[in-house]
Amino acid sequence: MQSVVLLILLAGLATFLLKLGFMPRWWRLAWLLLTAIAVGLSWPLAAAQSSTQIADFLASPTLMADAAALCTLEVALTVAFCLSAMADPSHKRSTRLFRHLLLLFPGIIAYLALFSLLTWLLFQLPGIPFSRTSWLMAASLLLLLPLLSRGLLWLLPDHSLRLELLFLLALLIGGLAIVATVNGRTAVVGQTAVEWPQLLGLLLIVGLGTLVGLTLRKIKPPKNNP
Repeated sequence: MQSVVLLILLAGLATFLLKLGFMPRWWRLAWLLLTAIAVGLSWPLAAAQSSTQIADFLASPTLMADAAALCTLEVALTVAFCLSAMADPSHKRSTRLFRHLLLLFPGIIAYLALFSLLTWLLFQLPGIPFSRTSWLMAASLLLLLPLLSRGLLWLLPDHSLRLELLFLLALLIGGLAIVATVNGRTAVVGQTAVEWPQLLGLLLIVGLGTLVGLTLRKIKPPKNNP
């Protein structure tokens, strides 16, 4: 279940970075600043967490079902944005207003991913004050998140391609949320140990392959068929 939650958090963070690319510059800067401030102010709650509490949360079918419902809501809003963004820009004003309202919602899973990273950092750096670690991470996010967002825009300059990837990420989160919902309710007992080296190796291979493919496509775009 830890691997499923990790994939949901990574997909949610990627969705957030992709959605930043559709926002106007001042919206993007505002959301980056709000995200950094939220992370910086989250250290009391993050410091109150423990590995036992996290394990209990992952083992609770009721809590995981609630989390899956939250993921489903975010998936629905993301899919609605993708469908509205593909509509004709000449549509009536209410359609454009609906699309802009959906664009204002960057996602909740991305904050949960950053909160999880903050909690991990607090456990890994016990000698540093929690507040200092939290605000240092917030400052790092102000530098790193814009670079990642601009990197995605460089690799995926096509508007429709980014929409398609955003749509596929939403479907991935929805499917993983279903898996999280049935945690502890299946008749077959699965493997409880996570093979982290193999999982990280697979993610590294997929990530490098994706990066190489997108870079080659950027350098040498495919020729249009006659």
